[in-house]
Amino acid sequence: MLLLVASVVAVFGQVAGHQWVDFDDYIYLRDNSWLREPLDSAWIRRALLEPHAAYWIPLTWLSYRIDFLLFGDAPGATVLVNVALHALNVLLVYRIFARMTGAEGPSAFVAAAFALHPLHVESVAWASERKDVLSAFFFLAGMGLHARLHSNTRMGGGDAGPAGRVRPALGELAVALCLALGLLAKPMLVTFPLALLILDFWPLGRFLRGEDGLVDLRCVARLVIEKLPLFAMAFGAGLVVLSTQESMGGRSFTADRPLVDRVAHAPIAYVWYFAKSLWPTGLSVFHPLPQAAPDRLASLLAFCALAVVSVLCAREARRRPWLFAGWLWFLIHLAPVIGIVGVGMQAWADRWMYVPLLGLAWIVAWAFEEWAERGRLPGSLRARQRGAAGLATVLLFAWAFASHRQVAVWRDTSTLFRHAIAVDPDNWYAHHRLAVWHRSRGELVEATHHYVESLLARPAQAYTQGELADVLRQQGETALATLLYANVSRTGLHDRSASLRLGRIFLEAGRLDEAVFLLERARAERPDDGAIARELEQARQRRGEDPGKP
Repeated sequence: MLLLVASVVAVFGQVAGHQWVDFDDYIYLRDNSWLREPLDSAWIRRALLEPHAAYWIPLTWLSYRIDFLLFGDAPGATVLVNVALHALNVLLVYRIFARMTGAEGPSAFVAAAFALHPLHVESVAWASERKDVLSAFFFLAGMGLHARLHSNTRMGGGDAGPAGRVRPALGELAVALCLALGLLAKPMLVTFPLALLILDFWPLGRFLRGEDGLVDLRCVARLVIEKLPLFAMAFGAGLVVLSTQESMGGRSFTADRPLVDRVAHAPIAYVWYFAKSLWPTGLSVFHPLPQAAPDRLASLLAFCALAVVSVLCAREARRRPWLFAGWLWFLIHLAPVIGIVGVGMQAWADRWMYVPLLGLAWIVAWAFEEWAERGRLPGSLRARQRGAAGLATVLLFAWAFASHRQVAVWRDTSTLFRHAIAVDPDNWYAHHRLAVWHRSRGELVEATHHYVESLLARPAQAYTQGELADVLRQQGETALATLLYANVSRTGLHDRSASLRLGRIFLEAGRLDEAVFLLERARAERPDDGAIARELEQARQRRGEDPGKP
């Protein structure tokens, strides 16, 4: 256990020197005067009743308020609290799996993977993502209590005496309290009741089978009924989230897309998360949602792959219950953020794998265990065990090395978004945040460059056009600034003709490279529009190109 904590410190200890980053940290923490007000009953009442920044996370706000009370405006200290919570979560994972399964080795691997995987860096190294590690603490605590109540019992068994009835009742109440506290930290815990059902299947073994070997449906029904209060709490939390988003005017690019596009995006997202769990490269603070509709063929292939894997795991449910349970865990816990319900401007996010990764981690752990115990490769049992341990160690060291490098990316705003652009040069959001960062430092030429790059990647940004106009006016380019101001007054965030409008503006201002790029995009959007074709030809002629170039 000390080794697990030491590994967390080795990878994440560097956050002590980190700064706030311009990715919610300024809104949530640095510029949030509410976190500096007296911690009294009025403050607590406001935290419980009033959402802030379109989020209802009162327990998370309380934890931040305590941070500021203890450490003041110290970003490094705030992130170190995240690290401490992550370390506690790692220890809980180890203790819970060791208790449920009795398998020390595989449980240690699951805990180490949870501690060191690069997909978990965002949840720990980002100060504003306290809600992940805090809610997961209560999620795991509730898991542990459930395991303690049922690890030595089966449905229909147990002590029927008064003490045997009272203690389980108190235990179930404690589990419900953990869920309530977790939901107050982050509403993503709506999948918690399903998590307990998965654990009931494996490793707790509470699903009874009939003489035909099939699961007894009456047993499943009793297990579901047992968790009805938890389902009710999760449902209520979901309603609170939806009403909060609506009352705060919360909208997202995801929600604005047609339902068919959102459904088509979901299997592609699942495949992305699965691939990054095994080979975590190209991670970034922000993965932009493509403007174009998802490729239907790619979506169909991804869906077929997921379906095939699901069927294969289901067929192995009796022989390898850990495989089926782990796969279900991965699918179910990602479902709330897979994109069918609007969750933001990103296609996917590293932080959303904080809890779902557990399922894949235990699949790998017990696969290593099975290979070592019953593998068909030549060699003694001891040799196979050493081989499995060696492979697991290499994998963990690789993840730890990648995580250490990824933690450094979160050092400050400039480092964070320059890395995002290195991963994806067309990351419009990263360009915009860097433009704002340069502008705050008076570096107007660099700010202009990133504003233009952001608009080239996603023209339909009225606010970015307005900020670019401000910067251009400061540099004396009044004519272009005036054109941009006029366009902002006519359009909005989701301007469907932004490519054409901005292309014309850049053409009029003599910025021919930008004009050609945007008019080419407008022509692709409306290939039958002869006026756009003529304007594109004019722009190419002025730039000295062959007008017949496609």
